[in-house]
Amino acid sequence: MVYRVLLLMLSVLLLSSACSESDAPDDVPVMDEPIDPKKDTDADGVPDLVEMFAGTSPSDPAEAPKAPRTKGNCPTGWSKREMLCWSNLSSYATRYYYASLNCRGMVDYYKAPIRVANYEDLSYLYISFPNLAASYNPRYSWIGNIVADDKVLCGNKSITSSTDPDRYNFEGRCNKTNSKRFWCVMDLGVYDAAN
Repeated sequence: MVYRVLLLMLSVLLLSSACSESDAPDDVPVMDEPIDPKKDTDADGVPDLVEMFAGTSPSDPAEAPKAPRTKGNCPTGWSKREMLCWSNLSSYATRYYYASLNCRGMVDYYKAPIRVANYEDLSYLYISFPNLAASYNPRYSWIGNIVADDKVLCGNKSITSSTDPDRYNFEGRCNKTNSKRFWCVMDLGVYDAAN
């Protein structure tokens, strides 16, 4: 009986420390609701959600991401990495459910499926573009994919250089109600075909 109690206490301790250590840093604002995908504060025809991830101001109509669209290029403010378009890292932390809703909330505007960057996306980036690994540091970030009841992959290691061994082991499990930052990703081929 004592053995079972000790085992239960140890597993609770390990689970709580694993989840709490990977919450967002204190200097990152937390948003506890999804962003309305239709809201356009500055009435420039570009939803606030799109502007936030494109790196333009949702309150300044002169800053709308309206650069001409050319095939083979990602939307304004997104980075092309082979056949994937990557948004900027979110400027806020949120629960996984809201992160997923916010990425998918841009589908109507871009006419392409958009998701939270997942383990495969990040692994491909770290292996194919090692010089960019530190720019896409997974620590404190969601790594899209629910892996168990109420558990989502999240970054639990910091990648600081192109040779950092953590490029091959950067994920852990976090509770989906934790708040983390995230990237949105879309496939360039699908985006090209739709636009």
